[in-house]
Amino acid sequence: VDREKFDHIVRECRPSEAERRLKARCLDKIQAALRPVGLYPTGSAGKETALRGERDIDVAIVVPDGPTDTFLDNAKDALQRHGFYNVAVQKRADFGRRLITAEYEDLSLD
Repeated sequence: VDREKFDHIVRECRPSEAERRLKARCLDKIQAALRPVGLYPTGSAGKETALRGERDIDVAIVVPDGPTDTFLDNAKDALQRHGFYNVAVQKRADFGRRLITAEYEDLSLD
């Protein structure tokens, strides 16, 4: 195997600096909007295995003490005020989990 060619291919597959900055900006906006107890990128973004051009960010958040439904009711408006759009909150039956989906610039978030 040609090591230089291999290294070049790997570098070309990694997200660009602009993509990394966009994802970091998105996470900063989530932190500012929701002020969660914890914010954890999961999936390929969290493991830093995302490929160049990938536009999906999976995030787990730990909400502050208090009624979760109240937090979620406020989350939609807070995210929209911070530049997110197509924000939706889904209350799922399995394990009491909740799912927030949104878009930020050209990223898809859930």
